[in-house]
Amino acid sequence: MNPLPRDRRIDYIEFPATNPGPLPLRRSQRERAGGVVRSMRAPVALVLLGVCLCLPGCSSDTGEFEMTWSYGEPAENWPDRKHVVLQFADYHGYVIGRYSSDLGDYLDTLATDTVTVRFKVHRRLGCVHSYTLLSIGALKEWDEEGGYGGMVGTGSPSPWHHWPCWVEQ
Repeated sequence: MNPLPRDRRIDYIEFPATNPGPLPLRRSQRERAGGVVRSMRAPVALVLLGVCLCLPGCSSDTGEFEMTWSYGEPAENWPDRKHVVLQFADYHGYVIGRYSSDLGDYLDTLATDTVTVRFKVHRRLGCVHSYTLLSIGALKEWDEEGGYGGMVGTGSPSPWHHWPCWVEQ
């Protein structure tokens, strides 16, 4: 039994017709509400940190590079595919190779051994994580069995270097 008169009890709320004001909470209710808020601080902070790091850090950009093309040695795995080697014109030593049945045929139709290659560059924390070839000259699709990317010798700075990296590599 509650010793307070009915109109003074906290667990009994009467709603006046005008300006009800805030509803009173018991101490235990305030403590529970504060505990929920305190217990949510760390998860919310981690989610916000992840969003802050990933939004600017996990992104994609497109870039175009002039590249020279040539043929490399055929691969044992794909003898019927031409080995096309694309070398960055401004970044000597950096190459991309593709084993394709129709890419070489397209490149043979060009009047020069230079072609513009368009990339989609995927970054994490500003560092290049991977790339996708979007187009080689006017060609947007080609049949491809396999490929690689790498550096031959001691090349110049990386073609991906102009995208700032937030962490030391």
